[in-house]
Amino acid sequence: MDVYPGFAIFGIFVVNIEIMNSTFLNQDEFAKQWISGIDQVSKRILHLFFYTKFFPIFSFLFGLGISIQALC
Repeated sequence: MDVYPGFAIFGIFVVNIEIMNSTFLNQDEFAKQWISGIDQVSKRILHLFFYTKFFPIFSFLFGLGISIQALC
């Protein structure tokens, strides 16, 4: 049971690592520097597999863990 939230947190970390590495205050300026082909492919892979997938998984598992603790 504890492995799944860890997996979800890892996915959230992968999504946010790009922003955490940024020295720009504006995300649009930061995104303008990634224009090569490999950058576009990696961005599409992140969007396909990571964005909007791990936040609901983590939220559900967090709520499930809290409800199990409340019942015991």
